[in-house]
Order: sequence, then structure tokens, then C-alpha cells
Amino acid sequence: MTGTARNGDYFEVKRAVSAAANIKFLITKPQEIAASGLLTVEPSIKNSSDAELDAQLLAGAKTDEPLEVAKVLKNSLSPIQATDFIATGLAAVIPAGTPAAKIASFAKQSTAQFQLQDLVIKNLQQLSFQRTGSTSDGPHSFDIRYGTAYPNAASNSTWKDLNELANLLNSGVLRSASNLSIADLGVRASGNEGRLTFASSNGNFVSTGAGVPSLSAGVGSIEAIVKDAVSASNFQIFTREGRHLAGGSLTQEDITNFTDGKKWFYSRSCLSRRIFE
Repeated sequence: MTGTARNGDYFEVKRAVSAAANIKFLITKPQEIAASGLLTVEPSIKNSSDAELDAQLLAGAKTDEPLEVAKVLKNSLSPIQATDFIATGLAAVIPAGTPAAKIASFAKQSTAQFQLQDLVIKNLQQLSFQRTGSTSDGPHSFDIRYGTAYPNAASNSTWKDLNELANLLNSGVLRSASNLSIADLGVRASGNEGRLTFASSNGNFVSTGAGVPSLSAGVGSIEAIVKDAVSASNFQIFTREGRHLAGGSLTQEDITNFTDGKKWFYSRSCLSRRIFE
């Protein structure tokens, strides 16, 4: 569009008139329609018999699959909802026809957990712990008295909330005798009601003898319940016929465990030790 606009110029936009007139149905005969049925039977012109065949579609009996993955694992990729197992060797089946499946395994950090009564919380004085296999095993000791966190507080002030204590430890307000925060040591604290939990990003908390995580509260010493770190699981993926699709190399013991007397594969499958090799 060129030229100089003048007063009174205008544009008019409207849809095309009779646009549907250009649409044409190309099929002119029913024979040009491509269609099929689930079952089609036609007699042969060479068949001189008068026998008739009546075919009916039977609904297949639905079988219950006790190892279906949705029944064994939580339908979530969140580590908070992850399922914990007390032994290895879990097997689960992804139903035929499933368009996609995501399976995740999460490593677990070493934890030390305290369960505290109100009287103990009010009189907390010192936290101590030691680790093995970490970047700084310790022992480490923290002054966690209320007056240490709040020097100007009244002398009779006490802890009322473990979440507040955990936040002050995480932020570095409360530090160790070596002037280190728990963050410097790769440790994170969380507090909720009467539960105080510490998680270590590396190594394990000492679980027996000297060095076990403990709290002194003026009325005695409380030891934590310690759990070691757990590595993420390894996955092996097979077809129900026994074909090894994905996963690491299997040892002879693994092969024996997978092939001897297990119901993870179809009884008529081609499963044998040869397919693993």
C-alpha cells in the first residue's frame, strides 16, 4: 500500500463471500471408503459345503497382577513419598500397554534423630557428635543454651520451639567450640514438635560407643537414633519373556536369583541363563 492518506480514507475488512463453495467432497462411491471390522469372515466360492461358522468375540478374563508397579511403589517422584524397603531384591511389573514409566531411586543421608520431652527442651545445653568417612569427622561440640543464642534474654528464658533451635544452628548463630557452623560441616538440622533431626551430606554419624550424637540437658544426656547413609538402588529391566533390556552386568549369583524358581517371568517364556550372557 502506497501513497499519502487523506481525510475520509477508511479500510473495510470482511470475510470471503461463499467460501464454502470451494469445498468439495471427493468420495463419490461407497466403495472408496476404507473401513474394516474386528473380525471378517467370507465364504470361499470353491467351498461346496453347507456348514456355517458362527464367531463371537469373547472378553478376556482379567488377571490380577500382584507385582504391578503401582501396587509396589508410590506413584510419585518425590523423595518424601518414596518407599523404604528393609531388604534388596524388589521386583515389580509394568503393565503391558503402558505408554511411559518413570522410576527413580534416591540415595539416603545419614541421620541422627532425638525425641525430646518438654522438660529436656527447656534445659538443652550442649550438642555433640562424631562421624566416620566425612570431610570432618570430629568430635564436634556446640553450646546450644538459650542464653548463648540470645545473650540479652532474661535469665529464666528457655527454648520452647525446636524449629527455632534448628534454624539458629543452620544459620550459624550457634557454632561449635572450633567456631564452625553445622553448615560448614555439611550437616542440616530440622525441628518439629518434640523431634530434632540432623542429616549429614557426607559420611555417617557414629552409631555405637563414644561419639554417638548426644544432647546434654542438665538432667542427663540423651543419645540419638542413628541411621547410616543408603546408596541409590540399581535397576535391571527385563521383558516378561526374560530379555534383559537395561541395567548393569549381572553376576552369576544375580543370574541364578533371576532364573531359579521365580514368578517374575512367564512360565512359557524363553528364559534361560544364555540370554543374560
